[in-house]
Amino acid sequence: MTESRIEKAAALQLIQEGRKRSLEFQSIKIEKIIEVLHGVGNVWAEGSPYFVKALEVLSRELNFSKESIYQTLLLVPSLCDSAASVARIKAELGGLEALNDFVPTKTDGLFVKAQSRGVILHVAAGNVFLGCIDSLVNGFLTKSYSIVKLSERNHEFPALFADSISAVDTEGILKDKYKLVFWDRADKETEFAFKQNVDAIIAWGGESMVNSYRKDRGLQTQMIEHGPKISFQVVFADAFKERKFAEVARQAVIDVATFDQSACSSAQVLFLQDEVDQAAFGEALVTAFKKFPIAAGKMTEDDAVERLKELARGEYNEFILGGKLVSGSNFMLHFDPSPGLRLSPLNRSLIIKKFSNLKDLESQISPFKSYLQCCGVAGSIEAQKQLASLASQWGVTRVCGVGQMTSGKLGAPHDGEYLLRELLKWTTYER
Repeated sequence: MTESRIEKAAALQLIQEGRKRSLEFQSIKIEKIIEVLHGVGNVWAEGSPYFVKALEVLSRELNFSKESIYQTLLLVPSLCDSAASVARIKAELGGLEALNDFVPTKTDGLFVKAQSRGVILHVAAGNVFLGCIDSLVNGFLTKSYSIVKLSERNHEFPALFADSISAVDTEGILKDKYKLVFWDRADKETEFAFKQNVDAIIAWGGESMVNSYRKDRGLQTQMIEHGPKISFQVVFADAFKERKFAEVARQAVIDVATFDQSACSSAQVLFLQDEVDQAAFGEALVTAFKKFPIAAGKMTEDDAVERLKELARGEYNEFILGGKLVSGSNFMLHFDPSPGLRLSPLNRSLIIKKFSNLKDLESQISPFKSYLQCCGVAGSIEAQKQLASLASQWGVTRVCGVGQMTSGKLGAPHDGEYLLRELLKWTTYER
């Protein structure tokens, strides 16, 4: 177990130690780092002791269903997979060599090297428990010394992952290049010490948390933000020329039910073109939710209150404005006749709105321009191309097929940025 509650004096000492370890890290070949990571991934195979223990721990700590946690844990080996790491580095940096030494560019006599920023503070979010592990892996791949501030509700799983690193890393490649820590929310002195002295902060979480880390940073402290985002789906009428309602609905539900909408890439609103038979498509969505193989998680009291608010809103719309509300044991559909993108209460609560054309769609989502992330689309190739072209201007950073919103493709940017590049700076050598 490598987690520890930390206070100001220890924080400053840890940062000093991190600078020393960061310098040592630079001399280690990236190929060796990838090899050790791959070994860590192997001990997290389905049914392994780490897998079984994590399933037990997370089922106790979190509100996700056991089935959902099980499916998510299956992703751990892929986060550490050597082939995936190599492919990702090549996609983001062009190759592995620049992480080891200076490499020639297309400009004669100009060489570049990718250099770690140094000591990185990763502020983990609690909504998707793999997030802190994914962020730590990014730190390893960029040869950064990582200090991971754990979320309040997820300590044991990261500690298990740390134990697996220690068990596999017999040569000491990674196990002394990071630290898991936490401190009380009221301990502003410790937080200030980190903000003033680390080389970069990568913050994953809500708006208030991200804003708190923007303040009081040291002059050298780079801020890398992954704050609150909203994602949505667009279903064109021509999506049903070749596909049935049931198939499109099944794919749409994957984007909603996976992670119970807690991921930034989860769909909260579905925009349905007004030519589509809303009642028939609604029935298909209900069937798809009922057949979804992974059980819904438990709602907190706050979640339940938000759900009740949406139910009341839906009942009002149904009786006064001609909307429709359908609520089941593991989902809620609100066919809201009022235009405009808005937040869903999550926990498999999908808000469905109509749109006529792309200009109409733009007017409905434009108020959220700074918060848009992913758009899942069902429609003809031509409709997809037109939407993708315009969505990039609206602030959307990813367009994909409906049913693919929570998966993503290897080497694609996240929130419009390449994560490995954000943790690096480049040194030039002009011969």
